[in-house]
Amino acid sequence: MENADLVGVQRVSPEEATQVGRIMGLPSTDVESLSTLPDGVTLWCDRQSRLYVATHPTDIESGLLGGARRMD
Repeated sequence: MENADLVGVQRVSPEEATQVGRIMGLPSTDVESLSTLPDGVTLWCDRQSRLYVATHPTDIESGLLGGARRMD
């Protein structure tokens, strides 16, 4: 992640959020939000910018794959 040009982060544990925040230089508000992101939301970031993106499956994707779920 330290050498990546772009990083996508979905919901992670508070400990993982702290590590991501340190590596990517995220402000504390973003670090705190990473452990509470809803399903389908990803923080895309680089060293200069951040963008939260919500995605929603199509009916066909939901039919084939089922609902979104975390595999911890």
